[in-house]
Formats: sequence, C-alpha cells, structure tokens
Amino acid sequence: LYPSGHAPPGEHGPGGCQGGKSNEGMSQILRDDGYEVKMFNLLDKEHSDAWNCLSVIGLARETAATFDRPFSVKTPEVKGVGDDINKYMSVEVKDTDLCPRYTARIVKNIKIEPSPAWMRERLHACGVRPINNIVDITNYVMLEYGQPMHAFDYKCLSDGRIVVRRARNGESIQTLDGVDHDLSDKMLAICDNDKPVAVAGVMGGANSEIMDDTKTVVFESANFHGATVRITAKALGMRTEPPAALKR
Repeated sequence: LYPSGHAPPGEHGPGGCQGGKSNEGMSQILRDDGYEVKMFNLLDKEHSDAWNCLSVIGLARETAATFDRPFSVKTPEVKGVGDDINKYMSVEVKDTDLCPRYTARIVKNIKIEPSPAWMRERLHACGVRPINNIVDITNYVMLEYGQPMHAFDYKCLSDGRIVVRRARNGESIQTLDGVDHDLSDKMLAICDNDKPVAVAGVMGGANSEIMDDTKTVVFESANFHGATVRITAKALGMRTEPPAALKR
C-alpha cells in the first residue's frame, strides 16, 4: 500500500485515518518513513470533499500522486470451496433506491479467537479496539479500502434470509452498543424473515452478534444511500465509522 520504493506494510504496518478516531498511528507511520503529513478530522465540513482519504489505499494513492511515485494495489483473490450459497441463504433488496447493491458471503467452520498480533497492532494504530478475528476483519477492510463491512452470526438469521427494506414504524432493535432504538419507515434496515438485524450502514444488531460459539458467519458488503445513512445515524444519535464512509 506504500508508493513504490518505500517501506512495505510488513515493516511498519498500515495505519488509517477515520473520523472520530486518533490519527497518531498513521502520522507516526508516515514520520517513520520520512514524511511529515498534516492529518485532520475527515468528518469536518471543511474537509467534506476528502472522502478519498477515508482509507489507507486512498491515502497511499494521494501520497503517490503528491510525490510522483508509482502506485499499485494487489487485487484480492476470493477463493471458495465450490458449495452453492443458495442452499444456505437468500438475499432480497426491496428498496433498491436506498441500496443499489448488496453482497454477502458465507464462511463455515470458523473458530472465534483473537486476531494475529500484527492485525491487532495495526488496528490499535488506527484507534480501533480489536475484538475478535471476525469483527477485526471487517474493521480492517473498512480501514484499508474505505468499504464498511459487517458480520452476522448465521444461526441468528431466521430462515437464512437477508431482506433489505425500510423499517416499519414501531419496529425496534438493540444495537451492538447495547442501546435500544425505535425505528421509522424513513430508515433502512437489514432484516431476516422476522426482524431487523442491523441498521443499514450504521450499526449491527445485538440479536445477530458474533459470539464465542459462532461457527458460521455471513459477511456483508453493500452500497447504501449516503444521505439516508447520515440522517438515520443522526436521528438515532449514533456516530460511527461506517456512516462517515458511506455518506460520501
């Protein structure tokens, strides 16, 4: 992720710059590599056009352009076992104006444990608290690519269904921070066959949280309507990294 000719990620580890989090980690990494940069809170209105710097890759691209260096990023290779995901779950997007694209992938036979030391150190450098290997993967991808992700415990999804729809007036959800929220039909929700399991682009629900006994995980990566995410987060009194990235 570094411009060619400079320290590879393995030596210093990538940092990140997320609104509301400490930027000291990334600043130190760049100082270690001989550069001094001015970091700023990317949620400030003054820098509202800096969406491309909400990821390590974005910062690396800007750095390469600034110093006229070649820029290259490895293309991820997704490898599956050949099983048919349709045997396990289905995805239905009812409100495509608020969610033009929703993707999901199942990973089976996992073991919940702490992430490797190198990943925990990189997350700490970005001001993100490591939780476990699955949750840390989603945060790491968000910091690296600027694409928020979420992980559901598959056994908590009724009938193995994901339905992306507007919430119904009167529905409620307890989010991962333990707070109960009343939803409205102006908010987009990720639901199973019976209930909301996440507030789209804002935070997941405690009813589908990754736990120590989780064996099968559903990874979510989606594009949500930025203004709706921002308005929903504000209405619920929540400010987290996904809204910061998605609203741009």
